[in-house]
Amino acid sequence: MRLTVRCASVFLALPFVLCGAACASGGPEPAPLRTTQPTKAAVTLAEQRPVVVPPPPRPARVVLAAVGDVLLHDRLQDQALGLPASPCKKATRPCAPPIADYASLWPTMAELFAKDDFAIANLEGAIDGDKPVSSYPLFNYDPGLAPALKQLGIGLVSTANNHALDARGSGAAATLDALDAAGVLHTGTRAAPKIKQKNQGSFAWGTVAAIPVRGSTEPPIRVGFVACTFASDSKEGATNGVPDPSHQVLNCDSDRVELRSVLEELRASSDLVVVLPHWGLEYEIAPSKTQKRLAQEFVDGGASLVLGGHPHVPQPAFPLRSAVDGHEALVVASLGNFVSHQVNRQDVPDTDGRERMLPAKASAKLHGPPTWIAPLVHVTLVRRDGVTTVEGFTYTPLRMHRTPRWHVAPLTEGDPPAAQEFFDKMYGADKRAPSVYFGTADVAPQKIP
Repeated sequence: MRLTVRCASVFLALPFVLCGAACASGGPEPAPLRTTQPTKAAVTLAEQRPVVVPPPPRPARVVLAAVGDVLLHDRLQDQALGLPASPCKKATRPCAPPIADYASLWPTMAELFAKDDFAIANLEGAIDGDKPVSSYPLFNYDPGLAPALKQLGIGLVSTANNHALDARGSGAAATLDALDAAGVLHTGTRAAPKIKQKNQGSFAWGTVAAIPVRGSTEPPIRVGFVACTFASDSKEGATNGVPDPSHQVLNCDSDRVELRSVLEELRASSDLVVVLPHWGLEYEIAPSKTQKRLAQEFVDGGASLVLGGHPHVPQPAFPLRSAVDGHEALVVASLGNFVSHQVNRQDVPDTDGRERMLPAKASAKLHGPPTWIAPLVHVTLVRRDGVTTVEGFTYTPLRMHRTPRWHVAPLTEGDPPAAQEFFDKMYGADKRAPSVYFGTADVAPQKIP
């Protein structure tokens, strides 16, 4: 560094030394320094050139499509398997499986899912080809269900629910194998780990989906998913009374420490975190205190989107702010049933021959609970400057139809007006009304110990 400085000082002093020598000898004065000025024409041309400012990068957007429970009761299984009426009614009675036609349960839904970028659902029950097909109270499906879900457009399913172990631990593992073979991602359950594997990390519960950005060279948006079951609000327990000695199902409440670890790892490996809880009280259209508490825990843990299930009826959507870092998340308390035979528990037809809304329970405030309608929720995720957030959501109202065959399809003008009235109150333009009407007005950020 010293050498550089010395050399620079020598060269800087040299002009002065030379000038002194020339003046002392009476030689000619040095010529003045010439500068080149642009001509008038050049200036004019430069002024005419437009200044090209590159446009700011467009934010990357993807849309998640989310539906609720895939819960195939005996009539739906019979239809899919092409069997006569109700041989699958009892869980202990085997069904001889021909080629399964589960697509008949959602003949037009693939067109709707294709409009969005990634679709998710909740799979209630097992897919174990080594066991008989069965329905309520223990659900086990034909292996043809997994490719049918893939063909429908479902990219990921939650397997953590009260029916996760309906075919026991081996059935839960077979379900994951069937989904893997069909190319459907999953989260919430795992194969029975060996004793030495129990402490090898929690990330086995979580799943990251890389969702491409349509029409863009932007890198995909990486969304981390984790599902958990919690049904202690209900009498049947978290896994339908079936023991879980190998800890194959993640529990939202009793596994809180492990779940927080999963959320941390998902935050580090993805752009946005989604929690898929199975929670709440069946047939209640207002979220319970437990749901609100757990939702706050999920958001404080880093989740930006919570999509719930289990009540079998739709529950409201509401924003929730993290008490840790202040980010705002969207909570959809329950997506209801996507496809099921719970269209009318009392099977009482209306005067027009259509099934009506179910008789109201004491806590239900609107014709409800409506088990035969549910939303297809479209959630927009946006990445700006490396940060991905939930921009908003829309929905498509769905219902189960019984003619000409059992199938789920969008709500039409010919359906009972009470159905659309319900959706208007639940997800209408007036965002204040649902929160007050459905008992979520008291939801506020709070520190969870």
